Amino acid sequence: MKKIAVGLCALILIGCGSKKTEEKEALPKVKAAPVKMERVSYYIDSVGNAEAFQSVEIIPQVGGKILGYDFIDGGEVSKGDLLYRIDPSPFLANLEEAAGQLEEAKASYEYLVQKVERYQELLPEDYVSELDYQQYVSQLKEAKGQLNRAEGVWKSAKIDLDYTTITAPFSGRCGMHAFDQGSVVHANQEKALVTLNQISPIYVIFTVPEKYLHLIREYQQKSEKGLKILMTPLDGKRFSEAAYLDFIDNTVDQNSGTVKLRGICENSNQALWAGQYFTVRLEVYDLGEKVLVPEAAVGRDTKGTFVWATTEQNTAEQKRIELGQQHGSYFVVNKGLAKGDRVIVEGQSALKPGEKVIQ
Repeated sequence: MKKIAVGLCALILIGCGSKKTEEKEALPKVKAAPVKMERVSYYIDSVGNAEAFQSVEIIPQVGGKILGYDFIDGGEVSKGDLLYRIDPSPFLANLEEAAGQLEEAKASYEYLVQKVERYQELLPEDYVSELDYQQYVSQLKEAKGQLNRAEGVWKSAKIDLDYTTITAPFSGRCGMHAFDQGSVVHANQEKALVTLNQISPIYVIFTVPEKYLHLIREYQQKSEKGLKILMTPLDGKRFSEAAYLDFIDNTVDQNSGTVKLRGICENSNQALWAGQYFTVRLEVYDLGEKVLVPEAAVGRDTKGTFVWATTEQNTAEQKRIELGQQHGSYFVVNKGLAKGDRVIVEGQSALKPGEKVIQ
């Protein structure tokens, strides 16, 4: 009889344990995470593109045969670096001829200067006539004009000779060369020899709706460096360097209702390329430390926006919230949650208020 009683007790205990396990297994399993506290800014998103800080098409100022080019296609050059060389021979000959004419003009002018000075001394003593003196004065003026013209011809010939050596007007990155060694080019032709872009620093160009104009102008005036601009290309990886707003256009585009803005990015690692498009985030002002909730925790219904939170007793509680702007995979919560709250990010689809949950 004792053995039977012990056996019955064991069965009762096993039954009770099994019932508790079944009840525990029946509770909804959820994954919860604490809200995040972070300092964030109010921002305006847009789409923008990069423009070269300086861009120039190199056009020959004189014509002739190209002796060669001294840059690598797509490579960097410094201000003053040699880009193209045009055959200087005909221009050197012109300069030498101009130099000879200039020397003749100088000699003639200097001779007449001495003649006039000498006649001026003899005129009061009546050793020379007034007519002869005036003739030499007239010849001197003519010689001065010829000297000026000769100097101008020499300077023009010198400039043309200098134009045969084409150098970079600023530091930047070259495009593809358009003419090879031996090609003949013409002065002021339409086709450029090469295009040079300065991309460090670089401009960031974008537009925003005119409704933000007053807000942007207000906080731009308060900013020392200019409002911060963040850029994210199509691959989704944000550029490490920011730009800073330096220009607000003086006109609103009546067709689009937008205003053009421009920022400057140092682009020291040249991650930005002229013509490149990206999303732009203009940080307007600091919101301070705010509650952020994962996007996965946010639910919506006809009444608005809510999250499921867990209590200390491991029960589910639905909380109505007011969302602010999105920052990555998180939303700013303006109302409804506080520091330390835990929100359910998985398993909340069939929960009921007050229901026990397993985390």
